[in-house]
Amino acid sequence: MTWPDYYAKPEPGMEKVDRAHIDHCIEMLRIAIMCAGDVTPITLYIPEWQDDPTPDFSTMHTCRDFNKILDYVKQNEIEWSYSSNE
Repeated sequence: MTWPDYYAKPEPGMEKVDRAHIDHCIEMLRIAIMCAGDVTPITLYIPEWQDDPTPDFSTMHTCRDFNKILDYVKQNEIEWSYSSNE
């Protein structure tokens, strides 16, 4: 499991559930990158102290207003119980 020092050891028999959870998380990252990936070019420059090109990470990026996203989620959330007995 990723970050094993942070998370509790999985219970016996939970390996398939843990694997499915990791697969789900990776799939969500893939979707986020493919559907809303940042296509801002990262240019290269050659610093005076180096002979090889180096990425210039100071390019301007336009980000979404994350607070607006959170507000939308809060306004549209539903209450849901994980238990099938309720």
